[in-house]
Amino acid sequence: MNSNTGGDISGSLHIAVLPSAEQFQTRIGSSRPLLASRVFEGKTINQVLHLVPLLYNVCGQAQSVAAVRAIENATGREAAPEIERRRELLLALEGIREHLWRFFIDWPKLLGHSTEAAHFAPLNRALMQLSATLNPDKRLTTTPGLQGDDDGGTREAFAGHWHSLREDLLLQVFADTGIDATATQLPAGSAAAQLLDDVLAKGYAGLGDIALAPLPELPDEEVTALLRGDEADQFVAYPQWQGSSYETGPFARQATQPLSQALITQHGLGVLPRMASRLTELLQMVQTIDAWLAGASLFRARTPEKAFGLAQLEAARGRLIHYVETDDDRILRYRIVAPTEWNFHPQGILARMLDALPQQASASLREKAELLISLADPCVGYSLTIHEQDTGPGAHA
Repeated sequence: MNSNTGGDISGSLHIAVLPSAEQFQTRIGSSRPLLASRVFEGKTINQVLHLVPLLYNVCGQAQSVAAVRAIENATGREAAPEIERRRELLLALEGIREHLWRFFIDWPKLLGHSTEAAHFAPLNRALMQLSATLNPDKRLTTTPGLQGDDDGGTREAFAGHWHSLREDLLLQVFADTGIDATATQLPAGSAAAQLLDDVLAKGYAGLGDIALAPLPELPDEEVTALLRGDEADQFVAYPQWQGSSYETGPFARQATQPLSQALITQHGLGVLPRMASRLTELLQMVQTIDAWLAGASLFRARTPEKAFGLAQLEAARGRLIHYVETDDDRILRYRIVAPTEWNFHPQGILARMLDALPQQASASLREKAELLISLADPCVGYSLTIHEQDTGPGAHA
């Protein structure tokens, strides 16, 4: 989860910020093995579904859910509605974990404070336990077309762990167990409010005040045609839609929500509302789990179409796309388009935000850039090189 470390299979991003006549120019390169999913080709469906979370350990639940759904759609199998609801809960639990990591670990460090691992660790353990309660034998994510309804046992076991975790989480972050995603402001004195106050005090609220349209819904038929065609590898590595770059992730999803809108009105589209969007989304995920425990239907199952072995879902970092072609039980073709490739595209949101950083020599320039990178949220490690504007004797690169 740490943006500054990446596994062997993950590769890394290389970000360079260089001065030019009027503003910085950002260069983003990648050593990510973007066609690593080709390792699945020739393997059986069962082998692939067990291999996916090992190969993609960041957002592993989202990768696994996308994989099993793509294979279901390619083979004409349909999972039971309750199975799909539990998959949605796996995504919510993973999203909560990712957002808490930012709140307790990444953001304090980037703002010059000590990390709060002692707060994160027990919440993380509880979230992992809840995921295991939902999916103890991994069948939710390794068995295409899984059937079965909840007999109440899973829900009861889950609820026993959830209510205590829910209270601890909301109290530690928001100091209020009753706050929900429609809030227009954070409770005064809460850890969340204090963090945003710290951003304001540092003068970082407006950093990254750049408009880029959120990634729209992409028609399955058109995405499938693209991933089947000659430009598939280009789309995987440098995704754009109809010639334009888009932003994906929490801010793209939450920018129209009340808290984000209130902060955008005051401070623009920069750091403050981007942080707040993750807090809003965390609350939405809590509400999703509460709704399931109350018996609500969370997910409307989509009828698989054999022509489209495609799955699109919203992972913690943004839109995740899996595409698969099968022949009986074997994988013929597999492609993955990850959120990182949208947000770290050479014309994407991160490059645009870094380009707009103030050019004056500043000891805090790296801190500002690191904060923006964290908000763009890469799924791999990265290196950052900043060449500051030469301002005469004593200036440095």
